[in-house]
Amino acid sequence: MKEKFSIRYRGFRSEVAGRIFDFAIAVPDFAHLSISVEIPTELFAGVNRIQLQEGVGIAYAKLKNLFEIRLPGEIPQHLYLTAYDLAQFRTLPVEPKRRSQPLPKPDFKEIWDKKDSQGIKKDIP
Repeated sequence: MKEKFSIRYRGFRSEVAGRIFDFAIAVPDFAHLSISVEIPTELFAGVNRIQLQEGVGIAYAKLKNLFEIRLPGEIPQHLYLTAYDLAQFRTLPVEPKRRSQPLPKPDFKEIWDKKDSQGIKKDIP
């Protein structure tokens, strides 16, 4: 059975080569760890670029995965996110379903004329 652990995001730093996301990891019976995940500038550009806000979630997912398959002492203190990691840990937002046809707008003139033909009193002078 794997030990429980908690990962806390502490912030990011901008570097020439990219962004570095810092995390604090708490594992029972082990010293608190500080691990940084670097995302290169190239992943923030191009057609499949990631948003800065996505970087935290992707880095978190990579760390969580590593702690599930490795022991805490086996994980380096500085990690680099690759295009493979991006494909593996990125969750794309789901497109909302569209209606097949828009609802028709009501014809208020027709409603008005129908009330008039039924002898309904109109309140507008």
